Parts: sequence; structure tokens; C-alpha cells
Amino acid sequence: MAGTLVDVMTRLLIADDNEGFRRVLRALLAGEELGSVEEAATAEEALRRVLDGRPDLVLLDVGFGAADGRVLAARLLALPDPPRVLLMSARLAEELELPSTSTAGDGRGPAFVTKTALCAETVRLALAA
Repeated sequence: MAGTLVDVMTRLLIADDNEGFRRVLRALLAGEELGSVEEAATAEEALRRVLDGRPDLVLLDVGFGAADGRVLAARLLALPDPPRVLLMSARLAEELELPSTSTAGDGRGPAFVTKTALCAETVRLALAA
């Protein structure tokens, strides 16, 4: 992405099975003018939205209902021109046995943030990675 972080129209996708959390996160991000925000309540819907809408960043719940967000993240990152992926969970990375990553990610895999630490600045860092 050239220029500023929200140059053209940054597209974000919140993929989480918790409707209340999606609603709160969407409101938080909308207030920060980070771009357009879409939602997906299931892994299948998230994959479809990524293929159809090509978001710049997917905020993906690790415990995504019956699906494992880590498996979906791997599928998304294997796509040609994949979106950035920010895994999120109410649990700590150590509890989930996730590799240690920065909130901005390392360019080779998804970044991780706890839901309690998720904020507009974290999203900006993930977009800039």
C-alpha cells in the first residue's frame, strides 16, 4: 500500500463468531476512520468475503466457532496476494501455543493480539507491516 495507511479505501474484515464483539470492534474502528469494515460470522463467510472483496486486513478470531482461526489464517496466507492477518483471542498467545510474534507481524505469518489489547493503533501497525 503506497502513501498513507488509509490512502484509497482500506478494507478491513472482522471475522469472529461473537456478534457483540464484532459490533463493538466495528464501532471502534469506524470511529478511527480506518476505512470500510465488513464482518463475517463463520469461517466459510470469511473466506468468501476475502475472495470476493480482497480486504487489506483480516482481524481473525483464533477460536472461531467450530473452526480454528489458525487453519483459516494459513489458507488466507496461501492465497495469491493474501491479505494481512491479525489473529485475536481473549486468551494469551502462550495459552494458545502460538509462536511469539509482534503485533505488526513479521510478513511471513499472522500477527497476534489479545482482544483486550486490540485498538486502532494495533490495526494501523498491522496494516503497515
